[in-house]
Amino acid sequence: MDLKADRTSNICDTLFGRLTARGLMSFEIPSLITAVFNIVRDGGNFTVASINQELERLGWRERIMDVISFELITFILENEYDYQVKRHTLH
Repeated sequence: MDLKADRTSNICDTLFGRLTARGLMSFEIPSLITAVFNIVRDGGNFTVASINQELERLGWRERIMDVISFELITFILENEYDYQVKRHTLH
């Protein structure tokens, strides 16, 4: 049994569930994940608000991304695609 694959599968299921609960159709979700990756791929400082602002500029509806969904996407990027996401705590 591949525990990493099971964990990633569970995370993908959770992400899809969260995003469909936010009104996305299942065929839209891969496009949203790609859009988020394209926003963060060159690095920088991002908040969920700044991600949402850029997604809205790209045509997605307001506040489509929430904190947990963004964390799930970054987890997938880090664990499946060896992408490094630096996290900073804002006070």
